[in-house]
Amino acid sequence: MMQVSEKTTLTKANEFSAPQAGTAGILEAQNHSLADSIPMPLLYFSDVQDGSHITAKFSPVLRAYVTSDYEETRGQVDGREVWSQDLTGLAQNTTWNLERNSWTGNLSVTHA
Repeated sequence: MMQVSEKTTLTKANEFSAPQAGTAGILEAQNHSLADSIPMPLLYFSDVQDGSHITAKFSPVLRAYVTSDYEETRGQVDGREVWSQDLTGLAQNTTWNLERNSWTGNLSVTHA
């Protein structure tokens, strides 16, 4: 499994080299397969040809939303965002408190 700041090379169809140290904050994959088949994508970028190079910046963000009509979703969330945090800046384990002000009804998220 690749991590941010590592790079790998596609050497044959669906075969990647072991991850190596790369540029800080960047996940890099190079296609040197010269294969006729399309590999299973790790990331998909349209219009990138065999032998090309592409760099992607990994920037995951965790967001908390408020809604009265909860429904599990895997796509776009409708609701008011009350908090967001860049996951690359968090420790491996963190705890957060969600608090509601009883006078105003406003919600806030604070580090515990």
